Order: sequence, then structure tokens, then C-alpha cells
Amino acid sequence: MAACHLVGMPKSGTTLLLALLDGHPELQVFPEELRFYGTAKGRDDGAERLLEGGALRLLARGAAEGLGGTRDYGHVDGAGLAADIAALGARGLRDRALLEGIMASWRDRSGSGVGTPRIWVEKSPGNEYFLPVITGWFGRASAIVHMVRDPRDVFVSLSRARESVGTPLDPETFATQWGFSAEIARDAARRYPGFRVVRYEDLVAEPRAVMTGLARGLGIAWDDRLLVPTRAGVPWRGNSMHDRIFAGVGADSVGLHREGLDDAARRVIEGRLAGAMRRHGYGPVTVGPRAMFNLARQRLRRMRWQRRMEAS
Repeated sequence: MAACHLVGMPKSGTTLLLALLDGHPELQVFPEELRFYGTAKGRDDGAERLLEGGALRLLARGAAEGLGGTRDYGHVDGAGLAADIAALGARGLRDRALLEGIMASWRDRSGSGVGTPRIWVEKSPGNEYFLPVITGWFGRASAIVHMVRDPRDVFVSLSRARESVGTPLDPETFATQWGFSAEIARDAARRYPGFRVVRYEDLVAEPRAVMTGLARGLGIAWDDRLLVPTRAGVPWRGNSMHDRIFAGVGADSVGLHREGLDDAARRVIEGRLAGAMRRHGYGPVTVGPRAMFNLARQRLRRMRWQRRMEAS
């Protein structure tokens, strides 16, 4: 199977996009964040480390309700998947061979029984930092979709998630992370033929148009199931951090910052990210000297990161 990676900042809509892709018969969608590159890349004990992670435990526990929304994996052979991964590790598989082995096992253990998948799909926020590795393993034309969302709304949603576990989010730190991720998206869209940027706001406003474009880019036939969010084949109720009732794709979470963002955080985010925000269609925001300085610094960081990743 070919590979498709969904990347982007947390709370940018990657889970929604994954859920919309989930039901297509030509796609094999891994429903949890495997975080393969940060956990297992370059390690002989990669399989063991993955088995200790949260994704496989979630797949093995059946049905549950939590911060990530409702999960129903009662039809999934989670124990068999874990055994397969352990066997892959025992055989000495690592890096690309290990990842492809896991996706092949998921195809057999998912219990979907729908279609003949040609492409596997995995999403882990932050995987954009591993683009040189991903394109080195799967080719420069490999499918990569980078979700981008208004940083003010991302901050509101992510702050709510952090507060629920007692780890407040610092606006300065957040602005640095969002700006770097946005700069990677801008550079990668020119560098890699298979790379696409999707704005969360466009997806929820015009889901049919956006999903039609993605289907064309992935080379899969149109299917109305691309408009119905599911997780491992089970209807998905969403993972909103704002007590919103999920009843399909909608724009209720657009513009959260108008009421949920305090003035101090707004000044930091808009002051530091004005240039990047305007390039991605978020504004109007005045681009001042501080924003221009931060934009230049983000580009320098991205160039240094690119050299390090290509040398690794």
C-alpha cells in the first residue's frame, strides 16, 4: 500500500479529516496517533517503544469515553495487532519496514471488511517536523496533508485541553510552535509534489469541495462516505473541547477566539504571527516590525531544521 500522512498542529482539524477519510474503501485509516517518527525512528527497540505507547492500549480496550471523544473498538483485534508488532520487532524490523508492517497488520486486524485498500493513512500532529524522513522513505511525491487553522482558535482549543490536565499553555511558546509549523507548510508546498495544505476553516465551510480535491489528489474515486466522519468504521461524535454537540461537519468552532481569547494572549499571538497568519488567509492583522522579525527567525529555524533532518 502507498502512504498518506496527515500532519499539523494539535487542534487544527487533523482528527476530523482522518474521520472523513476513514470510511473510504480504498483507504486503510489508522484511527489513533501512532507517533511513529518521534518514538521509533532510528531505534532497534522501536516496536517495543510503540507497544508501550497510548495508541495501541486504546485499540485494545474496546469502547471508552474520554477527551478524544467516543471510541468503540470492540470489533478490533487489538491483542492480535500488538502480537503482530511484537513479532515484527523480534524479526529485527525497524524504520520504514516496521511502519509498513504495522499498517499491514492493521488492515488485517481492524475488522472493517470493507473494500480493498490501496493507501494507508496515519495522522500524528507534529509529523511535519519529520518531512525529510517521510519523503526519504516514501518518495517526494508521497501524499502528505498539512492541516492549518487560525492560531487564535487553536490556542483557545489547546488551552482548554491543557487546562483539563493541569498544564497551562504559554502564548509565547505556542506562537513559536505555530509559526514554525506554518513556515514548514509554506516551504513544503513548494518542495514536495505530494504535499497539500488544507485550512480547517475551508474544510468545515465547504466539505464536499475540499474532500473532492483531496480525493483527486490521492487518486481515489469519489465516495459519499468522504462526508461522513467515522472512527474505525464507527460513527464519530467529535472531540470538541468546548462542550459542543457534534452532529456532522460544521463551522461552530470557527472564530472561537472572539469570545474565548483574552487580550494579553491575543496581543502575543497576533503580534508574533501576523505575517504567517496573513499568508494563510487569517486577518486582517497588522504586520509590525516584531512580526517581521519573528517571520525571519522562523525561516532561519526552518532552514537549520531542514539541514539537520536531511543529514540524519
